[in-house]
Amino acid sequence: SLNEQSTNLTNTKRAILNLLEDSKELEERLRRKKGQMDAVIGAIAEGVIVLKSDLTVHRANPAAEQIYDVPALGMKRKNLVEFGAMLKNGKEIPREEHPIIRTIRENRTIIVGLEDNCAIKTPSGKTTSVAMATAPLVVDGTVVGAVVAIRDITAEKQFDESRNSFISVASHQLRTPLTSMRWYIEMIQAGDAGPLTPEQKDFLGEAYKGIIRLTDTLDTLLALSRIESGRTKVEAKEIE
Repeated sequence: SLNEQSTNLTNTKRAILNLLEDSKELEERLRRKKGQMDAVIGAIAEGVIVLKSDLTVHRANPAAEQIYDVPALGMKRKNLVEFGAMLKNGKEIPREEHPIIRTIRENRTIIVGLEDNCAIKTPSGKTTSVAMATAPLVVDGTVVGAVVAIRDITAEKQFDESRNSFISVASHQLRTPLTSMRWYIEMIQAGDAGPLTPEQKDFLGEAYKGIIRLTDTLDTLLALSRIESGRTKVEAKEIE
């Protein structure tokens, strides 16, 4: 009986050791997988943030920490709101309108692009123009957090502003000589410089039409520039 119990204990011990060995192998595989995942996320040029539903940061890569002006690993297990406010057109947006809050509340992906004119302002005063995409994390039908991809678009924003400024200045500068040309043609057509032959009237008429078309084009460019810079508010509505 003692020999039988000893044999059973030996077998049990061997089984436990096998389980522990399997557990260690599984732990090592998981550790390697986590290391690979951390390496992939860390190598992504865009900022990546994984949040819980209470906005606590579960994971953030170096690109995200740079945008929020936070030292390495300084975001983990802290509320994202602590690291900076989100601005739209230079004004802080209400908490309930924050894209991440809306993603968690509405369970849908939200995209913020260049045209939305959004930025992150940190407590130190650093302001960074950003584009972002927020997607909900869903487990068993319940939203448990969100994944945020955020990108620094400061350079793109500056280029866009420079382009709009150039279009505006060039359009205004071109309008002045076009206006003078239009007035002189109207005066010549009216006979202020003497009578015209039918052929001369036709030539001046074509030149006048070209000036009108070019003026309309400049007006369109100016309107687009004002819309893109936010100086003109666009309100879309249904019409018949």
